[in-house]
Amino acid sequence: MDALVTGGTGFVGANLVRALLADGRSVRVLARKGSDRRALEGCTVEIAEGDLLEADSLRAAVKGARRVYHAAADYRLWARDPRELYRANIDGTRHVLTAAAEAGADRIVYTSTVGALGIPKDGSPGDETSPVGLEDMVGPYKASSSWPSGSPRSWRRAGRPSSSSTRPRRSVLGTSSPRRQGRWWSTSSTARWWARSIRG
Repeated sequence: MDALVTGGTGFVGANLVRALLADGRSVRVLARKGSDRRALEGCTVEIAEGDLLEADSLRAAVKGARRVYHAAADYRLWARDPRELYRANIDGTRHVLTAAAEAGADRIVYTSTVGALGIPKDGSPGDETSPVGLEDMVGPYKASSSWPSGSPRSWRRAGRPSSSSTRPRRSVLGTSSPRRQGRWWSTSSTARWWARSIRG
């Protein structure tokens, strides 16, 4: 198996899956039981049912995967219990990294969020190298998504599998339509909220 993609049923992950398939890669997708999989329609992938917080399911999902692309996250601007976001985005990332290392994956790619980018004091655009701290994060989603961004670097220093972290420099937004112009668009409530706000 060439690749395991977590978050493959979501907007970013499904597009990553399609890119990997177009490149001739064999792909396995970690998906929660009962999750909406319409984003993967027409894709020839193996589905591994599991959860970021279930270590046994992760071990089964990563088994034999050469590369692991971790694009899953609990993407909510608000939660009644913010600890849910920390469990998924911090503990879940640790579980994925550990399972991938134990399975002997060659490479791990972690996708973070534009919200974890540092904003330079001089007003210039920030990028992955811009300094940022937890005190700069607004809300539990950004804070919980910011912490793991440093973990691939510490993972490499510890001699673990090759890893990298990417933080998209733009927000990923879409419409509530599940498919538009041949591309998948985000159907998350947050994306719909942003779209409504932009339209007024």
